Amino acid sequence: MQRKRVKEEKAVPYFSSALRGIRGDTEQWRWSNELGVSQMHISHIENGTRAPSPEVLTRWLAKAEASDVLRPAVVADILRCFPRAAVRYDNAGLGMDVVELLTRQCVSDIDERLTNRLTQAERATTKQAIDRLLDKVLNRPAREAKDAQG
Repeated sequence: MQRKRVKEEKAVPYFSSALRGIRGDTEQWRWSNELGVSQMHISHIENGTRAPSPEVLTRWLAKAEASDVLRPAVVADILRCFPRAAVRYDNAGLGMDVVELLTRQCVSDIDERLTNRLTQAERATTKQAIDRLLDKVLNRPAREAKDAQG
């Protein structure tokens, strides 16, 4: 007696489901025409087997109302699944989205852990140190320079 092979279902990556959600009820062939790619390419992206190019991702996210909110998480997940895409995404200016997302998550975690352990004055000093570190990591102008200009 021969056993039937059961097709194993793969988990769909976050970026795929997020991009699929943006497409909504629009048919893949219409969506592919709007984005200027093939329907097969849309299918591969939504199945998580291919990463969208930075240009396609930018056009795709532009269709979403919350593209600024979604972009860092989507880019981070794409890079988690397709590490070789990092150079293309960084050259397209999307790399800082990931750095900012991860830095924000880190700072949020630090904030949460320190809130219960520090006095109000210690929290303020720590917050300033974290802000200075963020300025360096994200290549932002220092807050003191912003305050002096404003």
